Amino acid sequence: MNSYFFELAIHTPLCVIQEPKRVLIVSDHPAELALAELAKHTRAPEAVVSREPNGVFDIIYDLRTAQPETRLNEALTPHGIVIKAFSVLNHQLISMYSAFRYVAPFGFSSLAPAQHAPITGFLFASRRFHPTADLLLQKADMLEPLEYYSVDIHHAAFALPPALAYTFGNALKL
Repeated sequence: MNSYFFELAIHTPLCVIQEPKRVLIVSDHPAELALAELAKHTRAPEAVVSREPNGVFDIIYDLRTAQPETRLNEALTPHGIVIKAFSVLNHQLISMYSAFRYVAPFGFSSLAPAQHAPITGFLFASRRFHPTADLLLQKADMLEPLEYYSVDIHHAAFALPPALAYTFGNALKL
């Protein structure tokens, strides 16, 4: 996963929740890049890198392309956000988050199905926060200069190509 993807995945929910306390990072990749991005926030939350959730979390980053696990969602606070990496967006993936108020794909790097499951995008799921309407502009603007993430990129990352909007329109919750 390139550093642009890490920036987008990590900063998107951090700039939506005012002051998250704990985050869980589940990844097949080394967590150093994700941890470095978290540290760019003045009030960085406690980060736990594990495949087993221990406690509750305000943000869960599931950066694996494997099928989502219900137990991860159960470790989420009522106002929390899940960021789930995917290689192929499909109805089965979206249905795993049917209990959430907002479910939206973002950050597409490709619209073609992946052969060897590289990450092609992320799914944002939250029971409380809208991915763009609840963006904390001041928090996002106060980040030290980043290579990729910005307020404009945050909004643009949630734009859906017409074919995807047509295919998944009823399943997505925006």
